[in-house]
Amino acid sequence: MNPLFPLLETPPKHHSEHTKMAIENGLIGIGAGLAVGLAGIGTAIAQYAIGAAAVGATAEDEKNFGKGLTLTVIPETIVLFGFVIAFMLMGEMT
Repeated sequence: MNPLFPLLETPPKHHSEHTKMAIENGLIGIGAGLAVGLAGIGTAIAQYAIGAAAVGATAEDEKNFGKGLTLTVIPETIVLFGFVIAFMLMGEMT
């Protein structure tokens, strides 16, 4: 081992394999985070428009409250799909 330039030496083979696994696990974690985060952002955008329309429809006629509530909840399933994908990805980590 060179004391002046320890980083310039090639690491042993087992370090290379361990680093590769760490990079793979990191990328899987990033993918899982993106799955949940982007699904949440998409749901927020959808609920923003649906919620505003539901409040307006309920203000005109109270019978529309149930329909508005149902339509507001439907985009929430997108986040559940994001969670499912995230859990599937996290299951692939070693």
